[in-house]
Amino acid sequence: YTKAHVISPSEFTYTASDGMNDYPISNAFDDNYDTYYISKLANSESNKNFIEISFKKKEKLQMFFIDQIVSNEGIVQGYPTKINVYASVGNNPYTLKNRFDGPPNPYWKRVSFNFYQMFECDKLKIEFEEVSSQTIVGNSTNLVISDIYFIRFMNETTYTGTNYEYSSEAYLNTY
Repeated sequence: YTKAHVISPSEFTYTASDGMNDYPISNAFDDNYDTYYISKLANSESNKNFIEISFKKKEKLQMFFIDQIVSNEGIVQGYPTKINVYASVGNNPYTLKNRFDGPPNPYWKRVSFNFYQMFECDKLKIEFEEVSSQTIVGNSTNLVISDIYFIRFMNETTYTGTNYEYSSEAYLNTY
C-alpha cells in the first residue's frame, strides 16, 4: 500500500530551512537511509525549522513518514517532538491542519504521522516546533531527517448495507 501511494519527489518541489553543507535538504528526498538532512540552525523559540512542499497538482493527503536516525547507543538524533502541519490551495493562506506531539522511539526506523482528517492541498508546510538533541555534528537541537515520504489517499470506500436475511436459526445459533 505504502509504495503504491507515495508521492514521488518528481511530483513536487521543496524548500526548507538551510541544511548543513554536508547534509542538504535534498538528502531527505533521495530514498537513501544512509544520507540525511541536518538543519543548519538549531531549533529554538525564535527559530522553528520547516519544510515546504509545492505539489504539481492538488493532492489528497493521508499521512507522511519520517525515517529517523538512531545512534549506536540507541539515541534518536534530532527528532521532531512537536510538529505543526499547515496546508493551502492556490493563493490561499496556510491553515493549520494537524499537530503531532510525542517522544522518539529508538526501536522504530520509520515514523508514521497520520492526519486526523485527510485534506486536499497543493502546498504543505511542516513546522518543527520542538526537536530533540543531536550529536552527529556538535550537540544541539538541529533537525535530522533521513527521508520523508508523503502518502496520497487513493481509495474511498462507501458502505451501503446488506440485503442478507439473518433470521435463520442456523445463522443466529452460529454467530
